[in-house]
Amino acid sequence: MKKILVIGHRGASGYVLENSLESFKKAIKMGVDEVEFDIRRTKDGKAIVMHDAKLNRTTNGRGVIKKLTLKEIRRFRMENGEIIPTLEEVLLVLKNKIGCTIEVKDYGLEKEIVRLIKKLKVKNWVIVGSFKKTVIKKVKKLMPEARTQLIADRVFSVRHFIKKSLSLGASIIALDYKKISKKFIDVAHKNNLKVYVWTVNDRKIANKMRRLGVDGMEGNYPDRLNQI
Repeated sequence: MKKILVIGHRGASGYVLENSLESFKKAIKMGVDEVEFDIRRTKDGKAIVMHDAKLNRTTNGRGVIKKLTLKEIRRFRMENGEIIPTLEEVLLVLKNKIGCTIEVKDYGLEKEIVRLIKKLKVKNWVIVGSFKKTVIKKVKKLMPEARTQLIADRVFSVRHFIKKSLSLGASIIALDYKKISKKFIDVAHKNNLKVYVWTVNDRKIANKMRRLGVDGMEGNYPDRLNQI
C-alpha cells in the first residue's frame, strides 16, 4: 500500500493554538510528514503566519494585517503568549525536520517567498500553495523549480481544473475532502498530479480517503491520521 502523507493543518491545531511555533513544534514531535500554514502580507511587505485577514481572533490585537507594519504587529501577542511568527521564523523551526505547504492568502508576497526559500536553502521540502492562480504563476516565473499547489473550494469541471493546474506548473492539487471523488483522483494521477485533502479529523473519513487513493491528508489532530 502506498505511503499517504500526514499533514498537520496549521501545525497540531487541534491541541494548541493554530499557526504558532508551539503548534509546529508539537506537530514535529507527533511525527507528521509535513505541516500546512497560512501567510499574510503586512503593510511593509513582510510575510507573517496567520490565517485570518485580521488579528482579532487569535491575538490580543485588533486590525487588518495589510494595514499594519510588521513592527506594529509584533507588539501584540498570540493567545498562547507567543509573538506572531514571520514566515522566516517558521521555516527555521521546520528546516531539516519536516516539509511544509505555505498557503499564500495575499498577493504581493511572491518575491519574499522565493527570497526566503533561496536564502534558507529549503526548496526541496517547501510547497507553495494558493487559491489564487496568479500567485502560483508568479512564483513559478520567479523560481521555475519551485514546488507548487493549486487549491480549490470546489471543482465544476475536472478536466478544466486539471488543465489549469498543469498550465500553471502545479504538481499538487488540494481540495476539501467533502468535494473529492475517485474520478477526480484518477484523472489527476493520470496527469502526474498529486491530490491532498483537508481537513480530515475523523478516522472513518481518513480510511475512506485512503481507499479513494489520496496522496496526502491535512488534519488538526495529525496523530490520529498517523494511526491509520
